[in-house]
Amino acid sequence: MSGGAGVVLTKSALKKLVENFDNSNICPQKSDENDDLSLGICAQNLNITFVDTRDNLGRHRMLPWSPTSHFIKGLDKEQFKYLYYPYNQNLENRYECCAKDMISFHYVFGKMLYMIEFLIYHSNSKYEFGKKKSEKEIW
Repeated sequence: MSGGAGVVLTKSALKKLVENFDNSNICPQKSDENDDLSLGICAQNLNITFVDTRDNLGRHRMLPWSPTSHFIKGLDKEQFKYLYYPYNQNLENRYECCAKDMISFHYVFGKMLYMIEFLIYHSNSKYEFGKKKSEKEIW
């Protein structure tokens, strides 16, 4: 589980967490930067099951680093070791990291959010993510 890219909870899991969050025997009470670890410990103590969110091809939907890290420069060894399900980092297959129905990336801040929103919702691109087209089809 990586909290940086967000956490998706069922209604019943959220209810269990809220009802037990103040119980120090179940949920860690320290406040630090490892909030995802504390949430994971609390959820585990409450028998909340975690599921694999990758698509049927094994591509990630929620990634713990920025889009730049995954698509342009690739992850360094320190980052890569934290992926429970590693993927091929060959730059020719750079999009293999990510499912077509991506949910989130970590480290995406204001200006980049506006850029991503524009490219997804307001750009009139003929290119479809994940489909290779010939030059003739694109132009």
